[in-house]
Amino acid sequence: MDYSKLTTFLSDITIIQAIGMLFVSICLFCITWTILTYITTALASSAKDTNKKLLDNMNRLDTKFNINQKSNK
Repeated sequence: MDYSKLTTFLSDITIIQAIGMLFVSICLFCITWTILTYITTALASSAKDTNKKLLDNMNRLDTKFNINQKSNK
C-alpha cells in the first residue's frame, strides 16, 4: 500500500469516527438532560405536594365511586 492510499484510508476512518462520536455525543447529551430534568423536577416539588395531589385524587375518585354506588342501588 503506498502512502496516498494510506492517507485516504485514514481520512475515511476519521470522518466515520467523527460522525460516530457526534452521534454518541448527542445521545449522551439527551440522556443526561433527561436524567437531570427528572432529578431537578423531583427536588423542586416536595414529597408533601406530590402526596397531597395523590390523596386529593384518591378522595375525588372515592366520592365519585360512592355517588355512582348510591345511584345504582
